[in-house]
Amino acid sequence: MKDRLDLRITLMMRFQISDQTAEQLSQKWLATHPGRTWSDLRSLILQDQVTYWNGELIDTSATLNSFQEPSTEIKYRGRAYPLSGGDFPQPPLPPKYVRRYRGKAY
Repeated sequence: MKDRLDLRITLMMRFQISDQTAEQLSQKWLATHPGRTWSDLRSLILQDQVTYWNGELIDTSATLNSFQEPSTEIKYRGRAYPLSGGDFPQPPLPPKYVRRYRGKAY
């Protein structure tokens, strides 16, 4: 019972949610992770391995692994160029600025 209370207090203080919401979230998370206990969930929250996002508790380690790898190419004006080489088109150099006063170039 103490572990359950500690978990609810941790959820309420860390994520600013109500007592009832904390209870529902923890029961839902424990139902999807049957091998875990109340104290396991509390320690995972304190270690930032479980967080509250979009109305539910999610595993941050599983979220980090679900991101896509960065692309090895970049698109420029509709064409794909590899990031490894120097095939990028060179921008045109600006024309040299010529200062003129009364028709005389400086």
